[in-house]
Amino acid sequence: MRNHKRLFFALLATFALQSSTAWAGDFDGGHRPMSYVGSAFANVLYFPAKVGFAAVGAVTTGVVYVATLFEKQPANEIWTASVEGDYIVTPSMIEGHEDVDFIGG
Repeated sequence: MRNHKRLFFALLATFALQSSTAWAGDFDGGHRPMSYVGSAFANVLYFPAKVGFAAVGAVTTGVVYVATLFEKQPANEIWTASVEGDYIVTPSMIEGHEDVDFIGG
């Protein structure tokens, strides 16, 4: 646990020591540096949650398909809602330029 704290504070110090022009200006790709940091931290929780949700949705799709005697429409709705959507949070999403679509559709 101590190593994680050290890594966090080392990253924080690295970004804090950047010049003020770097903070005021745009980073590579037109996003502020902290948007990339926010995106990385958000994805630590978001990505595993989305993958887990999609996996459960994929299994549920199969169960519903068999339980409804091979009706495609209910299974397709579950598949679309659970498997489609965004799997990562981008800097544009952090900045509010794009929506985060956890649920597909």
